[in-house]
Amino acid sequence: MVKLNLGCGFDHKPQREGWVNVDNDSKCNPDLCMNIEDIFFTTYTNIDEVLMKHSLEHIEPNTFFKLMKWVWERCNNNAVITIIVPHWQSEGAFDANHKWVYPPRTFKLLVDSSYKRYYEPAQFEIIELIEKDDAKEPQTTVKYRVIK
Repeated sequence: MVKLNLGCGFDHKPQREGWVNVDNDSKCNPDLCMNIEDIFFTTYTNIDEVLMKHSLEHIEPNTFFKLMKWVWERCNNNAVITIIVPHWQSEGAFDANHKWVYPPRTFKLLVDSSYKRYYEPAQFEIIELIEKDDAKEPQTTVKYRVIK
């Protein structure tokens, strides 16, 4: 069982549960030190779960569909992909280190057939979309299920 924690920072998931913690900052002591955009050059397959917690906003926006297609190609059927980003209307979303802001509509594009040309043949189902804008940690969470 393989699970990828992409852009893990200091939030490591247990290796004994199959997690591979990936980050480009060696100070975070990841299992694999690389830029999230370089994951395309790895050979991971049979992935059961992917977590991208406060990492997607650090990549170029045109990489979103490419990354999701790569994940779909390597995931098992029914794998779960969880993405957590700063809430699109929060101050944190506009941090100088962020390259894009992700409103909920962006995540719905992966299940909108009119955008399929960007990620086909990948198929996803949104199983949860929570837009949480509170003072403690304003963020948006989306969970996809891989359909094969």
